[in-house]
Amino acid sequence: MRRLLSIITILIGSIAFGQVQKGDINLGTNFGLIKQNADADILNTTTSYLAVNFQYYVSDNISLGFGPALNRSSTLNGAFIVNDNIWNFFADYSFLSANGKTLPYVGISYSFYNTKVKQGDLSGTGDDLGDLFGFPVGGGGGGASGVNVDVKYKRSVASLIMGIKFFVTERLNIDNKFSYGTVLSETIEFDVFGFGASIDGPADGKLLQFTVGFGYIIGKRGT
Repeated sequence: MRRLLSIITILIGSIAFGQVQKGDINLGTNFGLIKQNADADILNTTTSYLAVNFQYYVSDNISLGFGPALNRSSTLNGAFIVNDNIWNFFADYSFLSANGKTLPYVGISYSFYNTKVKQGDLSGTGDDLGDLFGFPVGGGGGGASGVNVDVKYKRSVASLIMGIKFFVTERLNIDNKFSYGTVLSETIEFDVFGFGASIDGPADGKLLQFTVGFGYIIGKRGT
């Protein structure tokens, strides 16, 4: 019986890889889609997303991290092409598992968005632009074709995070992450008909995000 218990202990130890510990660094990348829903149609977007991040474990369970990200999306049926440059800052709490192959976690993040909007086909978008800017845009029928629109805006977003890392090896992991965010502030700079202005936006919008990525643990193992 004692020998059997020893064998089981050895087997469990041999598969229990992937647990993180204080001082570990996780270098990761994530990609996926973001869906934003808002009252203004122009703010309803579906976005492709790519991020890299640096994550440091200040304890066996708690990590802090940051990293840049890029978004690309279109809105109003291609009327605008939207490019986001983002900086993410986050903190996670990990639940160490018995077998070491999975690492569930929850956390919070704070993100800064710097967005540039390129003009596409604006036909049929005058009403939506008017709702956003507060004055009529384009001719009759809600069309805004021929209008030169240059829009930039900055946003701050706070999010709740939950996810799970699956360890393929002792160091390599697959990261599945879901987040739900709220836009806290928004400043819009625009130029329409050669008239430029900067206004505080309505801070309108909820962001749902699901990403899949890969991570690699840097740190001592077996201690």
